[in-house]
Amino acid sequence: MKKISEWLDPGDGSERHKDLTGQRTADTGTWFLESVEFQNWIKGDCDVLFCHGKGFSLDTRTNHQREPGSRS
Repeated sequence: MKKISEWLDPGDGSERHKDLTGQRTADTGTWFLESVEFQNWIKGDCDVLFCHGKGFSLDTRTNHQREPGSRS
C-alpha cells in the first residue's frame, strides 16, 4: 500500500519545477503574454481566459499576476 501511495503522491514537485524552469528556452510563451486575450484578462477586462492545447506551459501563465483590484 505504501508503494501505491508514493506513486499517487510523489511529494513536493518544487525541485522538479525548478530544474525544468532552468531548461526553458528564453522567451517561451511570450506570444501568449503579448496576446490581446491575455492582456484583457490580466487587466481584469474579462472574467475567463480559456487556454487549451497540448504541452502548454502553466509556468508562463503562473509567473504573471493580475493587477490588484481586477476580478480573479
